[in-house]
Amino acid sequence: MDNSHSLTLHQLVQSGDTLALAKLYDEYGENIINVLRIDFKDLAKQDDSYLFEAVNQAFMGYYSNPYTFDPNQKTLKNFLILAAKRDLQNIIEKNKKHSEKLKLLTDVEVEENIWNRIKENTHLPDAEMIQSESISLVNKELRNYFKNECDLEIAKMILRGERETEAYATVLQIETLEKGKQQEEVKRHKDRVKKTLDRNQVELKLKKLLQ
Repeated sequence: MDNSHSLTLHQLVQSGDTLALAKLYDEYGENIINVLRIDFKDLAKQDDSYLFEAVNQAFMGYYSNPYTFDPNQKTLKNFLILAAKRDLQNIIEKNKKHSEKLKLLTDVEVEENIWNRIKENTHLPDAEMIQSESISLVNKELRNYFKNECDLEIAKMILRGERETEAYATVLQIETLEKGKQQEEVKRHKDRVKKTLDRNQVELKLKKLLQ
């Protein structure tokens, strides 16, 4: 497409022409998708829907704010390519954070299942004995890594999926501290205990014990 045609299309977008967006896709859509397929080859193989989403965002962003494009700086095609790449990077980052959040939630669910597995047997005739034996096994395993009673209790709370700062503050006996200080202390202790749990694969060992 020559530059004069590009400028004509830009003027249509500026005027708010209802067909301008469709013409943008016709002129540039497939070409920009192919550019993204080359520059983001691995992602394109996994899920090229992100590429289409990025192009849609770039085109809509330009259509809604056409004055962000300066014909004296670059061609309309290059402007849209750069916008699509930027939007794709944002989409990748957003989905990465979302995936990490989902993983965190899944990990918590797994941790809670350790304690739910103990409770599942409460309907049996010997439920109290089974529950007592299961808890005893858990405590024995945890004591291999935590000699301090406070750390032991924090480990149990982490495995149960406890999230409330107040609950940990009570165990640490720091309820009188201001909220900010409480959060700092709780985070410091939780991080230390969590590292021990992860390093020694305690969760996996407990799951095997309770099978």
